[in-house]
Amino acid sequence: HYPGCSFSRSIGDSIAHSLGITADPEIFQYSFEHKNDFFIVASDGIAEFVDERTCVEIVCNYEDPSDAAKALLEKASQRWLSSSDYMDDMTVIVIFRRRSSSCQNICKYMCKK
Repeated sequence: HYPGCSFSRSIGDSIAHSLGITADPEIFQYSFEHKNDFFIVASDGIAEFVDERTCVEIVCNYEDPSDAAKALLEKASQRWLSSSDYMDDMTVIVIFRRRSSSCQNICKYMCKK
């Protein structure tokens, strides 16, 4: 029997370690530019079914970051359940640095990709 990929529970799990799973986090550093009005931190449970463009479009429709995060969770949940009887754990944080009309410009830019 092999364990599932329970990364937060892999500390001290010798079977998981033998499969290459570690408890060592990946750390990224990003410098925000003046033009960044908001940012989204989302787990793979969100990213599995909601692409970057859709995340931005959803967030641009909200004034409150908590409401935007809930909408992202709802969208990902709907998509998970429409494809499977299983749903991964999901975490999302939305932080608005400021709200401005440039949010619509971001949405327009993302839609052109």
